[in-house]
Amino acid sequence: RRLIGENIELTVALEPNLHLVLAEPSQVEQVIVNFAVNARAAVLLCAEFVRHKVDGTPGRIVNITSGQGLGPMPGELAYAVTKAALDVLTVSLSADLADRQITVNAVDPGPTDTGWMTASVKAALEAASPTGTVASPEDTARVVRALVSDAAAYVTGVVALVRSYDEGLTPDQVADRIAQTADHPAGQRNAQ
Repeated sequence: RRLIGENIELTVALEPNLHLVLAEPSQVEQVIVNFAVNARAAVLLCAEFVRHKVDGTPGRIVNITSGQGLGPMPGELAYAVTKAALDVLTVSLSADLADRQITVNAVDPGPTDTGWMTASVKAALEAASPTGTVASPEDTARVVRALVSDAAAYVTGVVALVRSYDEGLTPDQVADRIAQTADHPAGQRNAQ
C-alpha cells in the first residue's frame, strides 16, 4: 500500500505473519489509518515548518504524544504504535534540525480530560493520581508555552512526561525546570 503526499512516497509493507499477531485483519487497516493521522501528519507538518522557516531565526516544534512507548496498551495496537512513533520522530528530528536553530520536543501529558473520559474512567484516573486530578488541555498548553519560550532555546530532543502520577512531573515543575535553563547554561542541554 502506498501513501503519497507532496514529494513523499511511503511504502508500507505488511508481513504475512502479522495477521498471526493481530486478531483481525481490520486491525491492520486501523494501523494504517492511525499511521496517517498520528505519525504521517506530524512528519508532514514538521516538513512544512522547516520548509517555511526563515533562515537565521530560531524555530520550535512541539509534538503532543501520549506515552504509548512506556508500556503495553492492550486492545489499542493501532493507536499505541502510531503515537509511540512521535517519540522517535521527536528525538531523531531534534538532532537533524539542531544546526538550523530548530528545537524539537514533545509533551506527554498523560490522560487528559478533553471530553472523551466517561465518569468512571475519570474517577479511576483521579483515584490513581497523587493530586487527585487528571490533566487538562490548559496544563499541556502551559508546558508547550514554556518549551517555545526563550528559556528553552537549548532544550531539544526531550519528551517531557507531564503527569500527576507515576514518574512524570506536574506542568508547573516542567515549566520551572525549563525556566531554570536560562540561568544555568551547563544544564541547558539536559533539562527535562
